[in-house]
Amino acid sequence: MDDPKSVRAWTDLAYLYNHRAQYDHYLAAEYAKRALDLAPEEKPGWVAYLEAIGCVVGDEWYDNHFEVIEYFKRFVEKNPDNYRGYYALIENLPADGRYDEAEPYILAMQKVKDNYQAITYLGDVALGRGDRAEALRLWDASAAMTQDA
Repeated sequence: MDDPKSVRAWTDLAYLYNHRAQYDHYLAAEYAKRALDLAPEEKPGWVAYLEAIGCVVGDEWYDNHFEVIEYFKRFVEKNPDNYRGYYALIENLPADGRYDEAEPYILAMQKVKDNYQAITYLGDVALGRGDRAEALRLWDASAAMTQDA
């Protein structure tokens, strides 16, 4: 609080609360398992347990990355040369099946850092769209880039 611009202080607070959240998730999982023991057919216990341990819940309301995607969209608008911002977007958009939306961010990331990673992601998008042959072609090209490096 003495230095509100201290990156170290804000990062330490984030780590502290992440550690606390991990423990809270552990407790939540234990409570949810008790609920499952009592009522194994009821959805709330399943959702609480799977959410606590970070698994796929099987419900699009719980299994989406909307908040992080919206944050990083704004982030890369403000920081258009930030590779990690694009990386966060590209990891989360396909996870939600948003392949068409991911492609322009992959191409923008490639302008920041032209390496095998963008080609790999384009292959992932092609596979997500159902184009296995294009995915394999792109992944082969990506592998060739790493061998040339």
